[in-house]
Amino acid sequence: MVGATHYNVYRSEAACGASFIRVGRVDAPAESFSDLEVAEGIQYFYRIEAVTETDSCASTLSECIPVTLTDPPVITGAELKLRIQNGAVVVCKLTITGRGFHPGCVVRINGQDAPKSLYQSENEVVAKGGAKLKKMLPKHQTVQLTVYNPDDGQTSAPWPFARP
Repeated sequence: MVGATHYNVYRSEAACGASFIRVGRVDAPAESFSDLEVAEGIQYFYRIEAVTETDSCASTLSECIPVTLTDPPVITGAELKLRIQNGAVVVCKLTITGRGFHPGCVVRINGQDAPKSLYQSENEVVAKGGAKLKKMLPKHQTVQLTVYNPDDGQTSAPWPFARP
């Protein structure tokens, strides 16, 4: 809305068609709002209203946006298995355990995607890639492993890992 000086943020815990309560005010031109009164795993519904300085003119409420707060993935362990045949790596498999992994998650090593990430469960993901994966895990050097969930954009904290 032209001339808007702030935005009112409204939330409902029931549904888009339910009643909303005002949970915040954001001064223009800000484009973000943090709602600190929400709990993980519960779906909330938000609407925004643009308002002029004197509150004399307000836009209609925006379309309803559903949001569910989720925690980022957490790595609790990692194990590497190598199988060498005739002096060459034929299998290189890195199993990462933890929680909060989503289907389609990606294992990253020092910020680079592993050659192949295979979701096993919300508690396990496997990186594969033979010699390419082995090269990303240099012997006796610590690398940082992370798991990225592309569906919600969350990344785990780094997990230090060194190949023996």
